[in-house]
Amino acid sequence: MGFSGIRLYCRPMPPQGSNLRLYRRLLLFVGAIYLLWWLAVRFILPSAFNPLGSRLAVVLAIWCVGLASFVSEAARRHLTSLFVAGLWLLTAHYFYLSYGNGFDHNWVVGAFITVSAISLAIFSRGALFAYSAFTLSLSIAAVVALPALRDSVFLPGVFTVLLQANIGMQSRLRVLKSLEESTQRFRLLFDSTFEGILIHEHGRVVQANDAAVRLLGFQNDELVGRQVLDLVPVDEHALLGDAPDQSAPVQVQVVKRDASPIDLEVRGKPLGDGSQQARLLNLRDVSEEKRQAAALKRSNEALERSNIELQRFAFVASHDLQTPLRSIGSFIGLLQSTYGESLDAVANDWLGRSQQSAKQLQTVIHDLLEYSQLETNARPFSPVPMAEVLQHTKTLLDAVITESKAELTYGELPMVEGDRSQLVQLMLNLLGNAIKYRGTEPPRVHVSAEPEGLGWRFAVKDNGIGIAPKHQQQIFEIFKRLHAAKEYSGTGIGLAVCRRVVTRHGGRIWVESEPGHGSTFSFTLEKEPYP
Repeated sequence: MGFSGIRLYCRPMPPQGSNLRLYRRLLLFVGAIYLLWWLAVRFILPSAFNPLGSRLAVVLAIWCVGLASFVSEAARRHLTSLFVAGLWLLTAHYFYLSYGNGFDHNWVVGAFITVSAISLAIFSRGALFAYSAFTLSLSIAAVVALPALRDSVFLPGVFTVLLQANIGMQSRLRVLKSLEESTQRFRLLFDSTFEGILIHEHGRVVQANDAAVRLLGFQNDELVGRQVLDLVPVDEHALLGDAPDQSAPVQVQVVKRDASPIDLEVRGKPLGDGSQQARLLNLRDVSEEKRQAAALKRSNEALERSNIELQRFAFVASHDLQTPLRSIGSFIGLLQSTYGESLDAVANDWLGRSQQSAKQLQTVIHDLLEYSQLETNARPFSPVPMAEVLQHTKTLLDAVITESKAELTYGELPMVEGDRSQLVQLMLNLLGNAIKYRGTEPPRVHVSAEPEGLGWRFAVKDNGIGIAPKHQQQIFEIFKRLHAAKEYSGTGIGLAVCRRVVTRHGGRIWVESEPGHGSTFSFTLEKEPYP
């Protein structure tokens, strides 16, 4: 066949990663076993031809191939071919020893074992075929040199062992191919994840995916072999423990290759059933999340301070304004009662308008104070029957209902979790508006509730004047009024209060309406307490 043919058959891919370690271990194991055979022959067959020097030369040649793979890229690239060449050398040396011992039955059996074992260590069909041709050539040469072997089972036996090895190679290749495909799929999935993954044994990294390499800034070969705790500052070692395998996420600050810190969420678990020493660590970059959380916290704190200052200002301003307003109203009343008869109609009209404006301003200040105290006067949530809330509201509106001849009906209303006083305030504003903004017919208002998701959807439906679609969003803004005060009284705060109450209860509020066809105000409330 010639050496060019052998190279053609023995052209496997250069071993990588775990395959490289496998070939190194095989070289060590094959050399050690062959050396132990010398010791076994020494004790079992002390008179046999068994020179130590030549056997040591073969073993050292095999081991040198393995050592060369640690220091030479060429040796690593051609390690598979060098491994097969070592097996050829060992086989040739064994036949040399067998010839020196006349191929007696002990050495014939040993030949079968040697050829069979070496055949199992070859993972290429071409390499095995070339090895079979080489071994058969040695066997035929031995039969020619020792005529006594012609009448023995030596040649048929070697041929049978090699034939069986070549037939079995097909199934072995299928298994190896399946294993290789599984390994490739695993590696593809391993490197395709967006989060970093480290696999370590006893705290030392043995495998890292591409995401982990990008996160930490190391090359893959720089990460492999490194202690996991070396990546974490000493003062944070306690978070991961001596053997990081926490199933609960832990946030630690890790030092990248360029010495810059990165905040990671680390989650660990044993591989397999836990009997193995390998552990898997999942790494997720939370640096941006922590920055956003810190920024959000600062914004919330600033907003809370601003709200407190605004509430304090509204409270102080309303109290400070009410005193002079009461004085203005009182003096206007005194003017009307004392000098009203001596004043003409125009002057009395001015005084009346002034007193009405003072009352309107007092109402605005009162409503503004009430709006600003929605949060400060809030009470803890508790179970609240909405039917009782509606009955209480109806009682508060009794005079208005009687005066307007309003008809108020409601279906079965559920129990909710909330602040009872605020829910009364909510219904008081919604029902009061339904009666206030009525048309020519007596107002008819119906309140209903139905389940929606994890809460309830309430609806307050009336037959009033309705609201144009373009105004249906702005009416929930504070001081937004669609009508002049002389048409409909009010300050424009009521629906803003409604929205704030509903929001505090974890719901939302909206309106569906058409001018002249009434309105339906809907809002949702949670069944469970809203945090």
